[in-house]
Amino acid sequence: MHKVLILPLILVGAGAALSGCVTSNADGIKQINDHAFAVSGERTEVGRDWSLNPDCSVRGNPSVRVLQAPKHGKLLIQREDVFPYWKNGKCNSKKVPGNGQYYTSDSGFIGTDRAITRHSYANGFVQDVTTEINVVK
Repeated sequence: MHKVLILPLILVGAGAALSGCVTSNADGIKQINDHAFAVSGERTEVGRDWSLNPDCSVRGNPSVRVLQAPKHGKLLIQREDVFPYWKNGKCNSKKVPGNGQYYTSDSGFIGTDRAITRHSYANGFVQDVTTEINVVK
């Protein structure tokens, strides 16, 4: 009897835990929440993008634009070669064309900042990323 009830509870619990991480807005654009740490006044990578085919060939360079700039610093989107980080690790050993996202806080600022970016890929996939940045001394 207990085994019958445990699986549905696990599935409901897992769904509730994941529901705050990735959602879609009314337009169907995937919404992602991300977190980063930065040292006050220092340039810090807070994200990177690339677009590869399953065989590791380049699909195209993603487009990234700022929807909401951080209030206590600057966000720079820079086209550059980046190391991808795929879960299976197959394509991770070679830099590929992509974008780096770099945050620099205002001098002396310590606290939480936030930026929202829109990422568009060659396969038509679009996602908005909200990055909460914890700025430390």
